[in-house]
Amino acid sequence: MEIKSLFVTFLLSFLLASCLQTPGLDLRSDEKKKTEEVDQTQDGKQTQINDVETFDQSKPFRPKIGLVLGPGLALSFAHIGVLKRVVESEIPIKSIVGMGWGTFPAIEFASEGSVHGLEWRASRSSELKELSSLGFWKSTFDEKGIQDLREVSKTILTSTQTKNNHSKFSCSLYSSKLGKVVFSKHKGYEVCAAVPPLFNPGKTYSPFIMGSKESFQMAKDLGAEKVIYIDVLTPLDIWSSKKNYINGSSYWYWTLAQAQLAEDSKIFDKVVTVRIRESYGILDFGKVLELVRMGETAGDDLVDFLKSEYQY
Repeated sequence: MEIKSLFVTFLLSFLLASCLQTPGLDLRSDEKKKTEEVDQTQDGKQTQINDVETFDQSKPFRPKIGLVLGPGLALSFAHIGVLKRVVESEIPIKSIVGMGWGTFPAIEFASEGSVHGLEWRASRSSELKELSSLGFWKSTFDEKGIQDLREVSKTILTSTQTKNNHSKFSCSLYSSKLGKVVFSKHKGYEVCAAVPPLFNPGKTYSPFIMGSKESFQMAKDLGAEKVIYIDVLTPLDIWSSKKNYINGSSYWYWTLAQAQLAEDSKIFDKVVTVRIRESYGILDFGKVLELVRMGETAGDDLVDFLKSEYQY
């Protein structure tokens, strides 16, 4: 009987020892699995991590961005809204090229790194509102008109000469002497702000609003790796009867400009279109704030693109 008890005790002890060595009964097995998962992550073997943002290595990482602000007379103030969104998102802009009246927000942005001051001054400028009846559509732009434009520029710009404090600036011109598009990096609005359709004869340089291909290259020459075109003109329906100020040579000039700009925009890395409401026209200088709001919507689209495509 005593031998039998000893045998039973020995058998139970053996079984218990065997169970303790069985992996399935290891009380720390779940903890080990978690540790193994962490090790896999550290070794780079685990490709998906919950709640952690990963970068797509196949995409370019934060290239230097250049902007080309398209022409559009009064509609060019919509560029202010686009630039406001860029500033608010703290996305750096390496270079900015102004075409026609896109020169005004381009100068302000390059010099100040902000366009809030331009928005405030332009929306309150009585001189700017008077430009609607200035007579842009004459065969020549008389001296009084030039002087009026100078006064407006002094009123709404922080400086009429770009200081390139925040971005490299340039604007497009046409050289009658050289017979090609050239660029000014310092003279600013006085030679760059376009007053189509015709310009004073005999001038060495004329404002030029159809040089978007050249503007693309200039933005690159100033250091940009990716260049984005901001379009405020081509969505405009100039054939509408509401645009009764478009007539004669002006009519054909703007038609040609729209077609040329739409064709040339294909070379840009991205085109952001500001959707201007049909009731707004290129001489509506008294509607700056409304145009800025339309630009802000397009600016949101631009910022979303830069964040998703270039990981800003």
